[in-house]
Amino acid sequence: MACPNVSWGCLLLLLCFAWTGDAEYMKYKDPKQPVNTRIKDLIGRMTLAEKIGQMTQIERSVASADVMKNYFIGSILSGGGSVPAPQATPAMDPDLVKRIGEATALEVRATGIPYTFAPCIAVCRDPRWGRCYESYSEDHKIVQQMTDIILGLQGEIPVNHTKGVPYVAKNKVAACAKHFVGDGGTHNGINENNTIIDEHGLLGIHMPPYYDSIIKGVATVMVSYSSVNGEKMHANHDLVTGYLKSKLHFRNGD
Repeated sequence: MACPNVSWGCLLLLLCFAWTGDAEYMKYKDPKQPVNTRIKDLIGRMTLAEKIGQMTQIERSVASADVMKNYFIGSILSGGGSVPAPQATPAMDPDLVKRIGEATALEVRATGIPYTFAPCIAVCRDPRWGRCYESYSEDHKIVQQMTDIILGLQGEIPVNHTKGVPYVAKNKVAACAKHFVGDGGTHNGINENNTIIDEHGLLGIHMPPYYDSIIKGVATVMVSYSSVNGEKMHANHDLVTGYLKSKLHFRNGD
């Protein structure tokens, strides 16, 4: 390829091409390698500071370009200190929510981030719960309808795609169904508290939105800090491994 006007910019571009050709082969950048091989290679190249940074989530009010760069921050939270506007009005419209998801995907992807911590599909059973504003409703049927936001964030699932397997279209973002499971039904509405409920209530009230989310191809599921009948959810083998992974067959696309 010839440059009509020889310039330093053109020279640097050519040098860049040359350097790329001699660059070190990195397994984690090779899509032909197995996922576990790529992960192991990437983690092996990371410094301790990078690993700590990637596990750290900060509130957007203290986030800046320098902080993100210098501390290798893994994620930003909008919600810990950034609640909705006081006059915000609810909208129980699946189509509107889906279009909101499409707009959100466009804006988030423009930042270079292909992932969003949404939607919250907790069924808010106690108005004293401080995170009720994140929930769509106290009625699980309404929450199930609102999971259409996943299709807006991740894209419409192709006809020939296997149901229940995560799907994220090009130029979209991976969604996250949270917080698995029952965090909207904690005792006395205390955040991260204990949800006291029998199996029928858990599966009939709090679990249905996860059925819909998985069928709609949600890419990730966030496990709750709360407990179910005294057992911490992130340590609940029966519900996380036994039910989410084995019963609902939530898995990645590989």
